[in-house]
Amino acid sequence: MLPELAFLHTAAVHVDTFERLVRRLAPGMPTRHLVDTSLLAEALATVASTLLPTRQLIEATALALGKTTACRVLLVPGAWERFVAGDMAAYEDRIRQCIAANLEDVDAIVLAQASMAGAVTQTMLKNCPVPLLSSPGLAVEAALRLM
Repeated sequence: MLPELAFLHTAAVHVDTFERLVRRLAPGMPTRHLVDTSLLAEALATVASTLLPTRQLIEATALALGKTTACRVLLVPGAWERFVAGDMAAYEDRIRQCIAANLEDVDAIVLAQASMAGAVTQTMLKNCPVPLLSSPGLAVEAALRLM
C-alpha cells in the first residue's frame, strides 16, 4: 500500500495546483487535502508581508551555500486584488506580465506564494532564460523524496 501525501491549504484554490503536481510527479500516489482558511486570515495581513520572509530565506540559503546574492523583491501590481476577487485568469496574467518585464539582469525568479505557481506554464518554463522557482513544485518533490 502506498503512503498517503496530505496537504494543509490556506485557500481552496491551492488544491488543484498540488493535486496536478502529485499526478505529474507520482501518478497513483494517494492524496488528502484539508483547507483551513482561518490560517491565512490569522497569518497574512497583506500580500506584501511575504516579501521580507522570502528575501530572508533566499539570503540565508545563499549564505549557507557560501554564495553571495543581490535579491530584488517585487510586488506584482494589482495581482492580489484579482486573487481576492476570484479572478484567477487576471491574477495569473498579471504575474506572467511581471515575470516577462523583469527577466533582465537576474539569475532566477522566485515566486513567493503558492498561489502564483499556476501562472507559470510549461511553455514559459521551456522558453524562460532563467529558472522560475515556485514553492508548490519544490515542496511536492521534497515530500516525495522523504516518503
